[in-house]
Amino acid sequence: MRDARKETGKPVHLTETSDLSPSTVLDDFRLDAGSYVLWAQATDQDGGTLHWTPSRDNDIDWEQVGATTKWPDRLVKVNTVTKDFTVRDELYGLGQFAKYLAPGDVRLDSSATENGIRNVVYRSRNGAHVAVLGNNAGTDSRVRVVVGGQKFVVTVPANSFATYRWKGYGGRDR
Repeated sequence: MRDARKETGKPVHLTETSDLSPSTVLDDFRLDAGSYVLWAQATDQDGGTLHWTPSRDNDIDWEQVGATTKWPDRLVKVNTVTKDFTVRDELYGLGQFAKYLAPGDVRLDSSATENGIRNVVYRSRNGAHVAVLGNNAGTDSRVRVVVGGQKFVVTVPANSFATYRWKGYGGRDR
């Protein structure tokens, strides 16, 4: 992805992917991915895909699609009988990217894995910084974050993701 961006000046957009690992998303963003769009992440209790449109008038045999397309362990499972739902734990790690990053944010170069902590860092349009840190280790780990002369030390809990936002020089927090 990084080579493609260098050659074309344009980011690679990952669409219709089904990898639910927040670690994969972090790695792909570190490699200059411009977006990460998950595919068919809401299913019914049987693993069938849910179609949220009121009409299905596009010459597709939806009954056949429902009978043959089963993804039983996606991100969100909606029980269409009881009207409740469950979510996988990955939703919370993935949410670090969805909640704190916005179109127009620019990825900054950042260090490689340190003390088991992987990272991706962005500067927002208003000058604030956002760092998403992932700790896949079974123990808490301390890491130092340094951007443009600003620095702080944090402990990232075991097997978790954490997001830190701070004002950049001359910027305002969002």
